[in-house]
Amino acid sequence: MKRHLFIIMITLCCGLCICRAQERFDWNVLGVAEGQFRPDNGRFNMFSLLSYSIDVQLWKGADLRFDGMTFAKQHKLNYISDDISTFSQLDAEPSPFRLSILGLGQQIGPVWLFAGIRNTDPDFFDDEALGFFLGSAHGLPPTLSANYDFANYSTSTLMAMAQWQISDMFMLKTAFYKGESVEKPSEQFRFKGGVRNLTSLSLETDKRKSTIGMTVGPDFYGGHGMAMYATHTQKIREKTDIFFEASHYFGRKGEPCRNYLGTGAIYTFNEHNLLGGCASLADFSQDHDDSFHLEFNYAHIFGPVMLQPVLSLFWRYGEWQTVAFLRITIELSSK
Repeated sequence: MKRHLFIIMITLCCGLCICRAQERFDWNVLGVAEGQFRPDNGRFNMFSLLSYSIDVQLWKGADLRFDGMTFAKQHKLNYISDDISTFSQLDAEPSPFRLSILGLGQQIGPVWLFAGIRNTDPDFFDDEALGFFLGSAHGLPPTLSANYDFANYSTSTLMAMAQWQISDMFMLKTAFYKGESVEKPSEQFRFKGGVRNLTSLSLETDKRKSTIGMTVGPDFYGGHGMAMYATHTQKIREKTDIFFEASHYFGRKGEPCRNYLGTGAIYTFNEHNLLGGCASLADFSQDHDDSFHLEFNYAHIFGPVMLQPVLSLFWRYGEWQTVAFLRITIELSSK
């Protein structure tokens, strides 16, 4: 019965999208292919992601959003490396379909409201500069993701969210979501696991961006922060982004990750070439579990295609692990 109800809801949403398409119908398709190679043991893995979204305007200030994802992989999740923070931020178990977003948004003056299925990444942790790097800890610190079930990629959950543009520089976001995030679409509409809250306040100008946030739940509380500074040289088409991250978990003692620090820089030149480097340290409850990560990243953009070779080095259990990546990204949209 629940499966039939889910199919009916998806069908109605698709029909509504078609009916409203002539008024406003935005779509986006993102394809990623990633080769992963570890020189010290000769292991090789292939991963691919297809992400697709539809955004339809229903009435003034309201829109219906649908996002889905498809994953394919040659080997299991930890085949290349046992890095505790997950070495690639797009890594996930193979799946023909996962529901990422399905819900209704409404703009009321400076406040945007949303209710439906969603994860926290696109609103609280996805940043264009941080997303340039492959390490999963950038954007979403392990002090949050390692300590409790979290509604982040590639899982989603029932969520009610508000976003308030206080001024040109300040934005406040808060989300209430159920305390159990799942991957199967047929289980995402079940409400259990309690209610949790994630709130953040961000400041953004042309050259600076900073965010502070906190999480609250039945048995935990934690905080996170991020700061970024950008410099621009318009004459020679150059730009530099520098970021600093800091996060601390304030919950009960003995939890996996207590502290996280990250820093890095991205140099953009000739508008189509990016060069970046970053370092991060995750402090876990056991000393031998602490993870140190270095990443060197280059990307060349031509049209809708981005070619990205990456070298990552991980220090864990008293030894270095080296993983090389080659990622190809293609993005098409109606905008």
